[in-house]
Amino acid sequence: MRARRLVSVLLVLAGSALVASPAAAATPSYVKAAEGRPQELVARESVLLARLEQLRELGRLYGKNYWPGWDILSTPIAVHDQGRLAVLIQHPNPPAHFTRVETPLVSTPVYVSTNTSGMLANTALPLNGVVTSMITYDTMMTAEAEDALAVCLHEFFHAYRQRIAPQKFGDILVLVFGRYPEFSIDNNAWLSLEALLLDQALDERDRRHARGLAQRFLAVRAVRRRLLPADLVRFERGEEANEGLSQYVEYRFLSQRLKGYAGTEPLRRLDPGFSGFRRNRVLLRRRLAPLTDLALAGPTLRERLYPLGMAQAVLLDRLWPGWQKEFETTEKFLDELLADAAGFPTGDNVAVQTLYQRALQGPGIDWKGIQEQVRREMAGRAREREKLLAELFPPGAAELEVDVSGVRGQFHLHGVNPNTLLALPDGRLLARFLVVDFGYAEECALRVVNGAVIYDPARQTYLLSVPPELLPAPDAAFPLEVQTRTFNVHVEKGTILTGTNRRVLRAEPTAPRPQSN
Repeated sequence: MRARRLVSVLLVLAGSALVASPAAAATPSYVKAAEGRPQELVARESVLLARLEQLRELGRLYGKNYWPGWDILSTPIAVHDQGRLAVLIQHPNPPAHFTRVETPLVSTPVYVSTNTSGMLANTALPLNGVVTSMITYDTMMTAEAEDALAVCLHEFFHAYRQRIAPQKFGDILVLVFGRYPEFSIDNNAWLSLEALLLDQALDERDRRHARGLAQRFLAVRAVRRRLLPADLVRFERGEEANEGLSQYVEYRFLSQRLKGYAGTEPLRRLDPGFSGFRRNRVLLRRRLAPLTDLALAGPTLRERLYPLGMAQAVLLDRLWPGWQKEFETTEKFLDELLADAAGFPTGDNVAVQTLYQRALQGPGIDWKGIQEQVRREMAGRAREREKLLAELFPPGAAELEVDVSGVRGQFHLHGVNPNTLLALPDGRLLARFLVVDFGYAEECALRVVNGAVIYDPARQTYLLSVPPELLPAPDAAFPLEVQTRTFNVHVEKGTILTGTNRRVLRAEPTAPRPQSN
């Protein structure tokens, strides 16, 4: 399979901000509608439709409180269950394979299709030329209703952020190429201290003291970032804007004073997982919990930027009401806006160092304890990933290594799930969903879906575990393709190096490199 046939658009599959409920066993489950015609399918999805209408009503009543100027009712929404069902609302021009169905449960046209091609995970992608919020059926239906609504608002805001600040996101290649120091004890300890200072600032009732804590947060960040290259700083800021602001919208929803509002009548009547928003405060505390223990945000660096971005936005609400306009109309990111709001002495190294020392010695701060906790966490994380590697690449299994060092002059990323990109202690990177091709003439293509591949940035190789019988013969002819249930490798031209239970495919250029003027 040639690279051009793999995927025609870049898919960055954003994992949802859903936090697993401790009482998951008590969460109601919903029986999926069986196959049938669109009208029959949608007729059996009454809870799904009721939740969609509840989202619309939240938009009508409170949308402007989540973000000034945001019209949730203008955001197309597609709920999809792979290979079974896609339900689309608020889309101005649905694709031809969608059929309009009648239902009294939703106050806007509903379109249904059994074709879910191109709909993956929770993210925002173009659908028939219009950026559409994609929500998985499981996200929409297996969580407590209020949690599902919060996650859906998170995903909706991704689509809106692409309109108001299209350049404010993190370069995913930082993760794809394993450039971020995920196992750095110093960097992770400073990040944990930043989170704790933001938590203290949010708890501080005195506005002047909150501003002082914001300055200390910014000082710690300034010291930490002296050791980071500019592209990694830009990545952090971009992801805090991208994912952090989407989680901020969750915060705005969960902290909203509803003044007796208990949801739509159909949702209260049909959905056993809906509490009338009574559990919102519990869900809010769950979102804030990582500020005092950053490991709760998730095992990857990217997930830890969610609460950090959210907390900065919440603090900006207090220190600079109306800051959103500045975010939309300038190139400044959240921490730069917070520096303006808090009067941070940017560029004054002596003042910054003084604030940094105050942060280390401040009340409620145990810097040595934070460092020790991070050391234990990093050691535990390393053990977990070594165990995972042993499961995915068992000793004695056949291995296929694809060497792309000769065709890295051109690189195309077609699909990735960033929340399954796991850094390894030795500097390599484990990916579970990755679609890429290399070279000026597509000399090499790699597609991994629900599988596992290890990228070695030092050697520019991709390692895959493969059944021995699928290893290419030492004298196999090119173009060469190796395909299993979870991956596909295509090499147009190259050489094969053989070893015991192992092959190395070294991709080579098939066309001269274009001359630059």
